[in-house]
Amino acid sequence: MTYKIALIGPWTCDIVFSRALPRAAVNLALSRLHKDPRLKGGYWYDVKLLTESCSSSHGLADLAGLKGYGHAYLGPFNPALCSAASLYATHWEAGLLSPGCLSTDRRTQVSLPPIPPPSHILFTVLRFFRWAHVAVVSVPSDLWEATAEEVATSLRSLGLPVGPVITMEMTEEGPRATLRTIREADRVKVVIMCMSSVLVGGDEQRKLLLTALDMNMVSDGYVFLPYDTLLYALPYQDTAFSGLANQTLLLRRAYAAVVTVTMDSEENFYDTYRQAQKSHEIKSRVPAEEVSPLFGSIYNMVYFTAMAIEERRQAKNGQWVSGDDLGQSEGGFEFQGFNQVISGGRNGKGMQARYVVLDSDGGEKLFPTHTLDPSQTYTVLRPLARSIYFPGGKPPSSSYCWFSSETACRGGEHQIVWC
Repeated sequence: MTYKIALIGPWTCDIVFSRALPRAAVNLALSRLHKDPRLKGGYWYDVKLLTESCSSSHGLADLAGLKGYGHAYLGPFNPALCSAASLYATHWEAGLLSPGCLSTDRRTQVSLPPIPPPSHILFTVLRFFRWAHVAVVSVPSDLWEATAEEVATSLRSLGLPVGPVITMEMTEEGPRATLRTIREADRVKVVIMCMSSVLVGGDEQRKLLLTALDMNMVSDGYVFLPYDTLLYALPYQDTAFSGLANQTLLLRRAYAAVVTVTMDSEENFYDTYRQAQKSHEIKSRVPAEEVSPLFGSIYNMVYFTAMAIEERRQAKNGQWVSGDDLGQSEGGFEFQGFNQVISGGRNGKGMQARYVVLDSDGGEKLFPTHTLDPSQTYTVLRPLARSIYFPGGKPPSSSYCWFSSETACRGGEHQIVWC
């Protein structure tokens, strides 16, 4: 019996997605999971690749026409579509596994998270350093603006005084106006960037960081956290990033103020990709360095979905696995993901993977400084031997009451700004 999975993504909207080669990632995952002896007695899996509109309004309209494409829907990535996607999936009795839905609101809950919740990872990092007052910046696209709003809402629900939330206009003055607003915000020294990382070719982030350096915000102790790297395993082992190596010394100095949090991996993404090309498992001739590491996450999400479905099928003694059944997944399984070990969390927690914090010393390489282990339910950040270098000094610590569910704090500001 065939179990249909519909993978919905904004494959034409941003460089992180357009370079991810989703069809090749899906085909690789299917070829391997169909050979996995743990899945032999279950369903035959088929994945339909669907394109998510770059416009939220068009994306909402498109959702109504997706009935029947899948017994489980893997996506969307745009948080603005979460509420409607959840309602449709419930009506269709299909599973919804969305990497874009961070909210704990029951109206927008997914059946099973196909990646560890990025907002929880961010919260653990912010709590470790006691950085409560943060700003969120996005570029002017529906995808990243909705992501910025969702990140801010999710962190606020965890008690943090997030603000301002800013859309950076892509004009000559846009980055400077954005950073001026942040500099004027009370006690804000940490900036979450909802846009493509400069390390994977994101030009908007490059302009933002260079402007921050020019405005002396790097030397003044501001710290910048990329959001997109939470969605994939950024390669760092023995990797010199061309985005830093081929740019001026100024960008390397600016990137020293960036603290990068990403999925950890046992092997460099580029090396793993090349090996799959060499063995002809990946037919594409696109060089590894031109492929977005989101390729690996797409592979992992498809494989994880199949493993979760099989876990439920066995728990139900072979009966059909519905969307509601997926939400009751007991996990307990583990598999080799694209270039890291992935596991299924207990009690519907979804995909589990190890995370790592990376730092730059002003050069073209990144180095691990902390790890975040799923066995600790992403609540404990463990320091490694190497410390983070803060070019402008470490931002001041906030009161711990912001991170305690038992103590109330005051003084947060919530505002949305266009610059």
